[in-house]
Amino acid sequence: MLTFTREREGGFTLLKSIKKLDFEFAEKIPLFNVRVDGNTKRFLLDSGSPYMVLNGRYENTSVSSAVVVGNAGMNAKPVSTFEWGGLRLSNQMAMVADISHLEERLGLEIHGLIGCAQFMNYDLLLDYAEKYVSLFDSYGETPDCMSGAKSIPFIMSNHIPVLSVHIGGKNFSMGLDTGASQNVLEKKHKDFLQGTGLLYGITQDDVVRFNAGDTERSAYSCSVKEVSIGDDLTISDMRFYLHDIGIPHVKADGLLGYELFNKQRALIRFAKRELLLRNY
Repeated sequence: MLTFTREREGGFTLLKSIKKLDFEFAEKIPLFNVRVDGNTKRFLLDSGSPYMVLNGRYENTSVSSAVVVGNAGMNAKPVSTFEWGGLRLSNQMAMVADISHLEERLGLEIHGLIGCAQFMNYDLLLDYAEKYVSLFDSYGETPDCMSGAKSIPFIMSNHIPVLSVHIGGKNFSMGLDTGASQNVLEKKHKDFLQGTGLLYGITQDDVVRFNAGDTERSAYSCSVKEVSIGDDLTISDMRFYLHDIGIPHVKADGLLGYELFNKQRALIRFAKRELLLRNY
């Protein structure tokens, strides 16, 4: 059990460290119980969204079914309190969008998305094997569970950490997205990847949902025999969908999501622009 140290800063109750926040998977995306204005809700963890999103189906604010995360036409709604385990945020503005397509696909009530703004003040630990996340002081010591981890630097493109990945001798800029139930690589790279001999199992799926705020569309999928991240970390047999990434104002060749975090325990250090990866 981690200890709590509370500090006040604006609308945040900042904690030096936050205990394990358990989740269940909803189609490979972490699903949490949170409290919004005192009411228990179910939210997906979607770092691909820059902000908190409320499902318009359960809100009084009128939204169009065509509105998706990132569009300028999205409505906003004030949230007095947002509680996620030991994290408490007050006086927040949340976006309202119709994400009922997620509910229909998952067969669950989904009340909203936990966006990047809710945790960027912390180091975010993702443990998909034990199904929990933790939040740590951005300038504190590395947690014991990440001792000996590989360190990979990244840059920020808007709200998305973007790091360099090597496939077949070529560098690709890949964003990290907890809302990506599948890895995504821009389809323009398909011919290059086929020429490397690293691709196998190419299929076309009629219905694909790339991240939690996205709509449904079709794309080719394939497996890549070897993906190198950083100087000396190679991951075998990663699955990718070949399509555009679907996140406005983010410059990247693709997204890494469940396929990475399910193979490696990860600590995303936003303030230090560093990703730590360690085998489970």
